[in-house]
Amino acid sequence: MLKALHTLFGHPELRPGQAAVVTNVLARRDTLATMPTGAGKSLTFQLPAMLLDGATLVISPLIALMKDQVESLPATVRERTTLINSTLSPDEQRRRLDGIADGAYKLVYAAPERLRHQGFLQAMRAQPGSASS
Repeated sequence: MLKALHTLFGHPELRPGQAAVVTNVLARRDTLATMPTGAGKSLTFQLPAMLLDGATLVISPLIALMKDQVESLPATVRERTTLINSTLSPDEQRRRLDGIADGAYKLVYAAPERLRHQGFLQAMRAQPGSASS
């Protein structure tokens, strides 16, 4: 975990509270983490996403927050990350859904309403390592 933290994110160590959350997530335990602003909550799901099979789905109601999250990722992590929202053209959405289904992404940011779209749900289910594949 610490090697991946350094290699992928450039951090030498985790902040207080992050290690327990990441350890629980890697052990596939249901985990609720409440941490103050700036404590590194995002890393507690981004790091495990890079280490676990399949893709991690991140639901965010704010397109700007999704965009900021993706743009702030290190390049090696950003390459394996996508977002699906209403700002994308239908062709771009289809390309990204195909990428999800093919296992090209480890992190998928999506708005809550995507959970009502069959094409999105099918792509998430089809990806290698998903619970239903």
